[in-house]
Amino acid sequence: MLPQKILVIDSDKDASLITSRRLKKIFDNCEIVTAASPLELNHIISNFSLIITEIRFPDYDAFEFIARIKNHYPEIKIVVTTASYAREVERKAKEMGVDYFLPKPFSLEELKNSLAELKIINLN
Repeated sequence: MLPQKILVIDSDKDASLITSRRLKKIFDNCEIVTAASPLELNHIISNFSLIITEIRFPDYDAFEFIARIKNHYPEIKIVVTTASYAREVERKAKEMGVDYFLPKPFSLEELKNSLAELKIINLN
């Protein structure tokens, strides 16, 4: 099932813009909303079918945000990105129910592959 609305959260505005552009190349008719932090969210989380978020924010615990989403909306797919990869962070994210862990920087093909693995898109 193709997502109707995707949320991209990244404190790096350039990374957020690049991710949004890549998603627009994959999904024609999908609304993409960006935020620099979970604290900026004025949208109702339940409206999103996919959330792509970085894991480290200067002003917020992303693990708390992920736990809240997974507790209330387990059907929402979550892809976590990070520029500072650590196996422990990946392990903790997956234990919390993160659907995919995508180290930065990532290419359009890597993004497509992650979405295909989550059965959001079909690469065939």
